[in-house]
Amino acid sequence: MNLPRDAGMFKFDRRRWRMLGHFATGLLDFYNRMIVSDVDEILVVDPRAAANLVDHIVDKYGNVRTAPKNISPLCLELIHLPG
Repeated sequence: MNLPRDAGMFKFDRRRWRMLGHFATGLLDFYNRMIVSDVDEILVVDPRAAANLVDHIVDKYGNVRTAPKNISPLCLELIHLPG
């Protein structure tokens, strides 16, 4: 679906991610951890590293005081080419 953007939508994606970042920062005042992603993204962990994502994060960054403020996963764009 293509939604036309008017002049007010200038740099929409950059502004949207900045807003999500600020929102996430506010939530971190109440929660130790959270995940912010786009609606079409899936986070998985390498099965050699841990059984699931929560275990991996706890094993790697269990101490909240020393954990990084944000973690950026490797992102891959998968395209289905039927054929």
